[in-house]
Formats: sequence, C-alpha cells, structure tokens
Amino acid sequence: IGFFGERIAALERGGIARERLILDPGMGFFLGRDPQLSLAVLRNLECLRRFGLPLCVSPSRTSFIGATLAAGGAPRPPGERGPGTRAAAMAAC
Repeated sequence: IGFFGERIAALERGGIARERLILDPGMGFFLGRDPQLSLAVLRNLECLRRFGLPLCVSPSRTSFIGATLAAGGAPRPPGERGPGTRAAAMAAC
C-alpha cells in the first residue's frame, strides 16, 4: 500500500494524470522467490481498491504458480501451470 501510494503521488507530481494509471501488483519474481508473497497479494487485492484505479493482475504461468503446484519439491514447468493460472485469475476476479 505504501509503495503504490508513493508511486502514485510521484507520478502525479510529475504531471501524469491519475486517469492514465493502472495498478499492477506484480506476481512471481517481481515480489520475490517466496510464492507465499504472490498468494498474499491475491488474497488482499481488495486493499488496492482504495486508490480508485483499475487493477491489472497477470498471473499467467508465473513462477509462484510453478512453485505452488510443485511436486516433490520441483516446480511445475510453464506448460503444466494452466490450471494454476486459471485458479489465480479466478481469485483475482
């Protein structure tokens, strides 16, 4: 929340109109190697609504899905992450 508040304020001070902004909370390695961080973002997307901006959530075959679906400690390869991608997209909706 603090990160986005600061970024939005800086962009507006720089002359970017608020209606041109979209929030993308990031998924996977953007947040870190721990898949729990991305899962926490998905669980708490509603908190970002306070900014009154559209949200862009794109979990498509990201690393956190591969790690979450890991079998025997090995992350699932991108080609096997479709069901996890659909589940994450539905959670975002």
